[in-house]
Amino acid sequence: MPRERQLSDAETALLYGQAVSNDAPAVVIPGVNTNNWGPDIVRTFDALTALALLADNLRPYLTEDDAGATVEDTVALRPGRCTLGSTAFDYAGSLTAVTALTDNDTTYIWAEDSSGFTIASAIDATGWPGTAHLKLASVTRTAGVITDLTDLRAQAIFTA
Repeated sequence: MPRERQLSDAETALLYGQAVSNDAPAVVIPGVNTNNWGPDIVRTFDALTALALLADNLRPYLTEDDAGATVEDTVALRPGRCTLGSTAFDYAGSLTAVTALTDNDTTYIWAEDSSGFTIASAIDATGWPGTAHLKLASVTRTAGVITDLTDLRAQAIFTA
């Protein structure tokens, strides 16, 4: 299985005191003898927070009832912003973005501009819509239990 190679001690030492940036907030790697790591740590947390908020944008997730059990027919969506066609939309998020999932089937969930921002869904036999849309998730429900929730947002990021 492919994996990333960790930096050697010598390669790590070369990074001390360097600002690491990829057109994102710069993260400064403190030097070994740095006495005040505070500002560098705060910058690092700021960069990580920005990345976490981006990753959470329109993220599908399962919710729990008051007893802590998974709600087996509902998918929630985190708040976020996206562009459909040439229109930018802000979505407030919802604990009940898609309800009444079809049992013993896979449900596709997407965002579309249907006279405004809309979250829509259909079973896999129906397929994805033929109009512009943003794929969010596929959810499989078997015998009344959600057995798979696949986040499909990366397909929008890596689409030519």
